[in-house]
Amino acid sequence: MTSTTEVQKKILTDRLRQYTRGVHDESDTIINYKLIVTFADRELYGKAISFFYHVYQTLEDLIKKYKEHPSLTKIYVLLPIIERTGGFESDLKFFLGDDWRSKTTNPPQAVVEYVTHLKEVAKRDPTLLLAYIYHMYMAIFAGGFIIKRMARKAMGLPPDTGTKLFELKGSINPGIIRKEIKESINSLRLEEVDIQKLLQESHSCFQRNNMIASSIEGVSEVFFRKLAKLLFIVFVFGLALLLFRQYSL
Repeated sequence: MTSTTEVQKKILTDRLRQYTRGVHDESDTIINYKLIVTFADRELYGKAISFFYHVYQTLEDLIKKYKEHPSLTKIYVLLPIIERTGGFESDLKFFLGDDWRSKTTNPPQAVVEYVTHLKEVAKRDPTLLLAYIYHMYMAIFAGGFIIKRMARKAMGLPPDTGTKLFELKGSINPGIIRKEIKESINSLRLEEVDIQKLLQESHSCFQRNNMIASSIEGVSEVFFRKLAKLLFIVFVFGLALLLFRQYSL
């Protein structure tokens, strides 16, 4: 007979996903809007991804720090494949220049609080990092590849430049990586009380992502600048059409 713990173990990632469905949809809307608008300004896009760079860098440093913890040993084995820090740094250098580090040393308060929270969570119980690992890497290895294509097209990026944070080394299939991350988490034997804590941290993950996205400044200015250009084009086209009709009479 299958125990409750066994059932929970098998569907843990499904529970994490289902529990956050509402806030996940909200997060997708906010982040996608912000990122799409930043495609119109390379420097603004660079600043936007720098905020999440701090989150992924901290998360990966903590995986290394607590690699001996039973909940993180399998994830640590995958780290050479899934790590994003190097990709972020390559992209930040491209978008912000060689001095990108000096431009990203004072991130918004939302980023500082996020990083602090991750460290506090890891110190309290490294298992809770799994909520962030699951959602953040699923995002990169699923929707991230769609964002990559959009970014390359919208910004007219040179080949193999500016989207390293979304890329995997070699010809690794992202679907296989997502599967391995899920299996690493689902293989753990966790009690329901621990699962409930993971669910709460899952919700926190999206809330904090939303707070970071909301702190990206300059998006409104870029949006209205693009809108102004569009309206100007429409005005000129309309005026030209009006003059054409008048002189055609």
